[in-house]
Amino acid sequence: VTGVQTCALPICFSKAFRNSPIPQAIQSLPAQRFVDVNDAFLKITGFTREAVVGRTPLELGLCLDYETRFFDSVREGKVVRNVETQIVGRDKVLRTALVSLEPLNVAGQPHLLMMAEDISERLHLEHQLRQAQKMEAVGQLAAGIAHDFNNLLTIIQGHASLHRNACGLPREVGNSLAQISTAAECAA
Repeated sequence: VTGVQTCALPICFSKAFRNSPIPQAIQSLPAQRFVDVNDAFLKITGFTREAVVGRTPLELGLCLDYETRFFDSVREGKVVRNVETQIVGRDKVLRTALVSLEPLNVAGQPHLLMMAEDISERLHLEHQLRQAQKMEAVGQLAAGIAHDFNNLLTIIQGHASLHRNACGLPREVGNSLAQISTAAECAA
């Protein structure tokens, strides 16, 4: 095809890796040392490339709890997809991420491609939405109860008013009906 530019696979992979908006890192196995990371990974962790490359997550104090949970699977050549895990970067802020791990060979040596999508903000917004929905449900319940309660009070007020105006009522009964009406009005 004319006009189509071709490039060697390693160069294309490198360009896609570097420019991906998804945080990615390549680690050597079994040493777990970072071989390369992209800018999105640096942004989520708060480190510089120079500080990361050649070090392990443990040496950086970079809490990636996927190591203990999934490394055995990756060593066996299994792919791990979109597993929720915790990441703590240089700023010591706990983030929740969906992590995918893919075993790969670099120059004939076993490595790991790690991709992490920070979902902390999404989870926070979902929590806020659930809280708002709960409050809305409580408000609707309270409004329904208040409506039913006011209906009952209307009946009490109506009957008290009818009987209070009746002729020949003993004075104590009239006073009692007046107090019933007043209490029902206050309750309403």
